[in-house]
Amino acid sequence: MTGPAAWALGVAPEIDPAKVTPGFGCFLVFFLLALAAYFLYRSFTARMRRVDVRARLAAEAADQESKRDAAEPGPPEPNGGEK
Repeated sequence: MTGPAAWALGVAPEIDPAKVTPGFGCFLVFFLLALAAYFLYRSFTARMRRVDVRARLAAEAADQESKRDAAEPGPPEPNGGEK
């Protein structure tokens, strides 16, 4: 008797653990997972760089705008600035 029924009944032949290996299929799956992780990492780092650059440009633009606003005189206050 062979197959799942033999395993269920406990009459299956003993398997030598030294002869059992994951095989090429497992290697292929592991390699594809590693390849996918590599490309995901590259995509993530590229997107993070874009976010950093955009944030830096926005901060520089806001800084330049605040400096420009501080340098420009505002509208004259009524009554010559006195209360």
